[in-house]
Formats: sequence, C-alpha cells, structure tokens
Amino acid sequence: MAIDRETVLHIAKLAHIEINENDVEKFSKQMGDILEYIEQLNEVDISEVKDNLKSIHEGNVRLREDKTRKSFERETVLKLAPEVEDIFVKVPPVI
Repeated sequence: MAIDRETVLHIAKLAHIEINENDVEKFSKQMGDILEYIEQLNEVDISEVKDNLKSIHEGNVRLREDKTRKSFERETVLKLAPEVEDIFVKVPPVI
C-alpha cells in the first residue's frame, strides 16, 4: 500500500516534525509497509479467543473505599519544599 507524498507531509505537519525531501519517499514506503502489516493482522480470525479483559462495571474489580482523612498542613508542606514562592511550591517549568 503506497502512501503518497502529500500524506507523508501532512502527517509530518500534524506531528510537528520537519522532514527533508530525501526522507519523504523513505517514509512513504515505511508507512505503507506498516499499513500492509496492519491489514494482515485484521485478517486473523480471533472469534475463538476468550476476552480476558474485565470491566470495572462487572463488579470483579476491587477498588479501595474512598475515605476522607486529614491532609498535611500547608506550613509543613512548604517547609519540606526545595523552593517556595509566596504560598506555592515552585517547580521547574514543564514544556
């Protein structure tokens, strides 16, 4: 299954990936190979495979009971924090 040049460039744009013109053809073939493999997997008969996944709605999952409990005092948490700004724990920026 061939993936055309425009599709490769569109996917790269959606993924915020810059690719050069030399790689477009390589990625086109690789993406096509992946889709062909997925098609092979879709042909596998799984009708006899037992579903082992359990839904929490079936009641077989044990969840802990929600209980209210005393939390830490703000002053205690701020004393333990490596860096504080006003009444907040200061953390490094996450990008």
